[in-house]
Order: sequence, then C-alpha cells, then structure tokens
Amino acid sequence: MMNRDVQELYLPLHHAQKEIVYSEMSAPLSAHTNLGGYLRINGKINTEVFLRSLKLAIVSFDIFKIKFHEEESGDICQSLSDTNNGTVEYVDMSHLKDESLIIEYLQERFNIPFKTLDNNNHEVQLLKYDENTYYWFLRFNHAIQDGAGILPLVKRCSEIYNKINNKESVDQLPVTRYLSEVKNSQEYIESEKYNKDKEYWLSRFKCSEEGLFSYSENEHCQLVVG
Repeated sequence: MMNRDVQELYLPLHHAQKEIVYSEMSAPLSAHTNLGGYLRINGKINTEVFLRSLKLAIVSFDIFKIKFHEEESGDICQSLSDTNNGTVEYVDMSHLKDESLIIEYLQERFNIPFKTLDNNNHEVQLLKYDENTYYWFLRFNHAIQDGAGILPLVKRCSEIYNKINNKESVDQLPVTRYLSEVKNSQEYIESEKYNKDKEYWLSRFKCSEEGLFSYSENEHCQLVVG
C-alpha cells in the first residue's frame, strides 16, 4: 500500500515512460531498459573537481530526483524527492596492468538491471587507469533518461568543471525540469485535441495485438563506447 506525502506532488507517468517501466517490471532480470555507456578521457584531470562538477550537474536536472511509486490500483506514478536517486563514485583501478579489464568491468556493471520501484535509477563512475587515462561510466534506467538526454548532462558537467578550474562561481546553475513535461503531456492526453489526434491515427494505422518487442529474462545489452 502506498502512503502519499501530502507535501509531495504526484504525477502519472509520461506516455514515453509507460512502456519502459512496465517492460522492466515484466522482465526484472533483464537489462534491456538500461541505457548508457562510457567516455575514455585522455589526459590528466582533477578528480576532486570532476566529481564535484558531476554531482552539481546531476542535481541541476530534476529527472535524477524522481521517485516511482506503485498505487493500490497497480498503476505507477512519480514524485520529486529532495535527494539524488542514484550513485556517483570514484574508482581507482590503477592497480590493473591490462586496460581491457576495465572494459570487462564496465560491461558487467552495465548488465545489472535496474528496478524502477527501488528508486536507484542511475549509476555514474569515474575510473582511473593511470595519471593520463580515465573512464567516465554512465548507466541509467531508460525511464528517466534517453540517448538525447545524456549529451546535455555531459555538456553541463564539462561547463561546471571549467568554471571551477577558472575560479568562477557555480552558485547559480540552470535547472532543467522534466516534471513540467509530464504535466504538459497529461494536459494533452485530457484534451479534445488528443481525442481528435487519436481518432485520426487509429484510422491510419491498424494496431497489432502482439507487442513490438519481446525480451528474455536474462537478456544483456552491449555497452556503448564513447
């Protein structure tokens, strides 16, 4: 049973989230709803500044604070928490002699399934191989992130890193709000325009009773290289 906090704003899933969330719940041992990859960083970096920049960048996107809840009806809704619902870690792997072992490690991490209702929906790591070689690993639950959303995060982190190194203020960072998109989506679904659009597209395309995709319980995904 879900206990609602009266101070929290609860919203339904965005239509783009629904298939992802219910697909993950139907195959909890599969990593098919994972999204992410890694960037290989060549050159020396200030790891403390990088990690600070990364944490500041993440909290500037409200999508990383989203919590998912299951209602008594079985429907999934979402709200905004006060904290980041994921992990940011630094991993020193300079003891390894073979750099390919890092790739194996990252692939293993990437194949760990997310459980939406556990509200641990992203994992970010900075890994050190040597003084001039680092790996920036990102793993997301597709319910909170897509491929197009990774680039703004990477760009904002880079901007903050440069600001800190140049001793510029990072007190007033831009805030990117996803929940406003959820509200707009819900208003559209409840509008007359939606009904007209739905009628039009149903007349143009015949719906299939079969799902578009099927997933095995232990399906793994290939890590994307950056």
